[in-house]
Amino acid sequence: MPENNACFVDTNVWLYSLIEGQDKAKSETARSLILQSVPVVSTQVINEICVNLLKKTDISEERISQLIESFYAKYPVVEIDKII
Repeated sequence: MPENNACFVDTNVWLYSLIEGQDKAKSETARSLILQSVPVVSTQVINEICVNLLKKTDISEERISQLIESFYAKYPVVEIDKII
């Protein structure tokens, strides 16, 4: 079970933390939120991050594969497998 300061981190927060765009304050805030909590991420969010990184950056598929592995190694990952 995640620690007390665990929180679900949605796709846009991850993207702001990974892609430094024109709004540097948003990127810094996103990184700070991630560092100050125990992020919980879903498989759906991981997929959305990967799709956006492939579309919006020149990050290689190999690097994105490493990013996926790091999510599973560092954070609790919730698998989305139920249809409600």
